[in-house]
Amino acid sequence: MMKTTVFDYQVGLDYTGGDEEFYRSILQDYIDNSDGIKNFLQTALREEDWNTYVVKVHALKSNSLTIGAVSLSELAKELEMAGKANQYETIRQKNYVLFELYEAVLEEAKLFLHQKTDKDAESVNETSVKDNSISKKQIVVIDDDKVSLSAARIVLETDYRVETFEEGLQGLLYLKSHSCDLILLDINMTGLDGFQVLERIKKDENTAKIPVVFLTSDSDAVTETRCFDSGAQDFITKPFVPSVVKARVNHILELEEYRLSLARKLDKKTQEVDDIRVKSYRDALTGLWNREYTKQKTDELLQAGVNGALFMIDLDNFKAINDTYGHLEGDVVLNLFADTLREHAASQDIVSRIGGDEFVVFLPNKTNRSELSGLASDVIRSLNARIQKKGYDVKTSVSIGISISDQDGDTFEKLYRCSDKALYYVKNNGKNFYRFFSDNILEEQKRANRDVDLAYLGEMLSRSDNGRGAYMLDFESFHHIYNFIKRFIERENRQVVSVLFTLLPVDEANPLDSEEMSQVLDLLDQAIYNSLRRADISTRYSSIQTMVVLLNSSPENAELVIRRIIDCFEKLYLGKKVRIQYSLAEIVGKKNNF
Repeated sequence: MMKTTVFDYQVGLDYTGGDEEFYRSILQDYIDNSDGIKNFLQTALREEDWNTYVVKVHALKSNSLTIGAVSLSELAKELEMAGKANQYETIRQKNYVLFELYEAVLEEAKLFLHQKTDKDAESVNETSVKDNSISKKQIVVIDDDKVSLSAARIVLETDYRVETFEEGLQGLLYLKSHSCDLILLDINMTGLDGFQVLERIKKDENTAKIPVVFLTSDSDAVTETRCFDSGAQDFITKPFVPSVVKARVNHILELEEYRLSLARKLDKKTQEVDDIRVKSYRDALTGLWNREYTKQKTDELLQAGVNGALFMIDLDNFKAINDTYGHLEGDVVLNLFADTLREHAASQDIVSRIGGDEFVVFLPNKTNRSELSGLASDVIRSLNARIQKKGYDVKTSVSIGISISDQDGDTFEKLYRCSDKALYYVKNNGKNFYRFFSDNILEEQKRANRDVDLAYLGEMLSRSDNGRGAYMLDFESFHHIYNFIKRFIERENRQVVSVLFTLLPVDEANPLDSEEMSQVLDLLDQAIYNSLRRADISTRYSSIQTMVVLLNSSPENAELVIRRIIDCFEKLYLGKKVRIQYSLAEIVGKKNNF
């Protein structure tokens, strides 16, 4: 083989991995692009554009070493380092030597190429045939040095589809509308350098996950560290050795395929888990949300400052449907009810079945009483019409209790309890209607006079006795039991005492809100339940008062019972924000016989 004075064929062949066809192709590109390199260097020197000069002399250093022009490569490296050190006078003095040596290299390179055999030419032509099969992976190469681009294309295009770009902005523009599997990116470029291009690639969600490999002739530790810190998967050192380039590219693409495979499996598993979680939040019969999801989602909205209303909806006399027509027909009615609620709900509403024939709907951003009343009426009317159309002999209707977050509570549990109390009122007062919890409060407040006269209360409860004597826990029905007791007293000559407990705030200037007072009253009811005999009865009189009737008890004995109730309450309630006031009176039977 021929050995030249300014470039060594064997050195170049060694650098290119012993691939003679590849070497000759690179050498031809080196010659073809020489005018462009010289023009860039001359212009940069004349305009004192030192950044451009350093980038281009860096490319000349790498390309000259690739073809075996070691002396030219070393001189180019010297001028590159001078430019980085701001030693511009050194560049001015030695640039003409660079150009003389460059011209000599080009002359000998041309002479060498003219001596290649016909067989060599045919071999080169055969390797130039491209296979751009759509099944091949896509590689984008961005490098402002044409020789490097040509070398990358020659090495890779037999196995991959290759797109090359001489500027960072051109490559970024292409990536905006095209996908690829790998990006090879030169570090030292005019305009945007490789690190700046990579930064933009990582910021774009469409390209952020594409693996990037840097191309560089600088193999120092600082450059390598910066490559990895910036997000590159690897780097390839110039000049290109075909076997090394192919091995690294193949390895990175295999790792990327493995990563994508794992990502797909993870996405599938994640979707399966999400599907299972969603199913666990669904009611099996109706497909509505269940209590767990409704509580979780409602609390999230409330904590985020979203006000809304909670409907608790109950089917009246549903047990009669099951008893008369069977549970399968009962399931039909429940699904009919679920469909009705879906039709009247907005997309953001949370519609759920919490068990049996009880349903809950949370309506975000809806607090207007007029709007809520209209919706409740529509639900009742629609469901009644559908049930009537089914032709059941059993009378079934709908009752609804309503609470509003900015008035009645700031958690799902608080709203649930308030709606339940409003629903309880509807169920015990004719059913087939709706009621707001705040209406309960207003009604009780009208009665909540702490100085009520027990004699007057007894007289009021005695009115309109119809003699049925039904036992009910709500105040509206309690008067029947009360009148029965009065008749019992007269017949049996027994002593009976009534007691009215009233909860008062310790600090009159800071009374408890309705929800807190309701919870304290629940504790008082529990204390009464734990302290009384089964024969004794009690009922809530107002939002702050509970009335107790003690059978077979004298006023003296009643004081002992009262003390027991208060002691029990004080053990249950640790808030110290309320105190108990009570008054008692002996119940006197009716004077007439019956």
